[in-house]
This record gives sequence, C-alpha cells and structure tokens, in this order.
Amino acid sequence: GERGAEQLAAALKAPAAAALQELDLRSNPLGDGGGGSICKAAGGHGGLRWLGLGETSLTDAGAQGAVPELMGHPSLEGLDIGENALTDASCEALARLVTSAPRLRRLVLRGYLFEPTRIGDDGGQVLARAVGQLSRFCTGETSCKGRASKTFELDLDYQQVGCRTAVEMSRHCGAWSRFSAFNTEISTAGATALANALKARSTETAGGETIALAPHRLNVAQCRIAPCAVELLRRSGITRLDCHGQRTQKPAVRAAC
Repeated sequence: GERGAEQLAAALKAPAAAALQELDLRSNPLGDGGGGSICKAAGGHGGLRWLGLGETSLTDAGAQGAVPELMGHPSLEGLDIGENALTDASCEALARLVTSAPRLRRLVLRGYLFEPTRIGDDGGQVLARAVGQLSRFCTGETSCKGRASKTFELDLDYQQVGCRTAVEMSRHCGAWSRFSAFNTEISTAGATALANALKARSTETAGGETIALAPHRLNVAQCRIAPCAVELLRRSGITRLDCHGQRTQKPAVRAAC
C-alpha cells in the first residue's frame, strides 16, 4: 500500500540500491500517494531501465502528479502504467514523458476492461503525436542525437481509442516499430490509413519482392475492421500482423468499405 511504497522509495535512495535496473510493482495497491512516492524516488535513480506500475490503483490525478517526476529520466527505457483508472486526462503528462526521456522506447498503457471510461481518441492522438516527435531524433537505427537507437513501442490494448488514433499513428510510421491496439474501437478507416502508410514505407528489391524498410508489428485483433482492410494490412509489407477475431462493425462503417 501507500505506506509500503514510502518505505520502498526511501530504500531506493540508499547506496545499496544503485545497481537496481528494473522495478516492477504490478498489482500492488499503491494508490496515488504510493505511486507518486515511487516515481519521485525513481526519478532520482539514474540507472533504472524499467518501471512497472501496472494495476496499482492509480487515477488521473495520481498519474498527473507522479509521471512528471520521471521527466527527462536519463536511463528509463520502459514504463508500464496500464490497467489503472486512467483517461484522456493523463495523456498530456505521459506525452511529455515520451518526448523528454531520451532512452524511453516502450510505453505499456493497457486499459482496465471494466472501467466505463478509458483513454479515447483525444488522448490517443496526443500520445501518437508525441511518438511522432521522436522521428525528429531517430528513425530506425540511425543517429539519434542522444536518443536510444530503437523506434517506439506503444501498447493501448483495451482502451477506447479508434480511427483518429490509428490515422495519427499512420502519419508517424517512421517513429514506431510496434503498435498494439487489441480489442479497441479501431475500424476500417483507421486500418486502411495504417495499411496505406505502411505500404508507402515499403520498397521493391531488384527481384520485385516487396520488403519493409523498417520492421513493424501491429496488433489490431478483435477490433472492428472489415475483411477488405485486413487484406490491405496483410499486403502492406508489415513484419507481423495480429488481426484475428474482428468484431461486428456498425452499419455505417461496413458500408464505407
């Protein structure tokens, strides 16, 4: 709980904790106060590479207070803050972290399925634009001006994001290598935008074989994508596509295909 988090935060400041590189506190009921204490301590722990705060009873208020403590973290490569009661209101703070932490390349932000209000397209677009800003620093394995030479991985499984988020991600294919949107509201229009953008980043070898310029992995399983758009994704040159179990589409979406 919160008291245990405060004690752990104090321990992180001890010299004996200097070698710690991964801290995963998933499924501990830290609450907003405990999450804030951990992030404040982690923000001063220069060697930390992974921080797991998934399913720790964080709310928007807690995330808005805790995440800024990690701004500009010099070594953090991944953050799991999923399966908390977060909505669009948390996404500005998370976006600022994405653009400020030079080695951060993975954000796990899975939705908590039983929350009626989760992250929707307003927050999803904010996050996608932040990922897009990374392309100014790094594309693929090229020189990155201090940023780690890996493109970004964003996990929005079970959130309420839809086509506007997918379209925004399609505009920044050079900045990400993995986008997971399992069981979200992405439908045919968003999938088509992603397929066209990924196809545009493909090239042909002398033998006529289509290859991807950079590896991309996309998970849009159990969304609302019509078969025609699924086929476009399969032909886009993507490295790995998960698209099984598409749900029934709304009539207007089905007609648009």
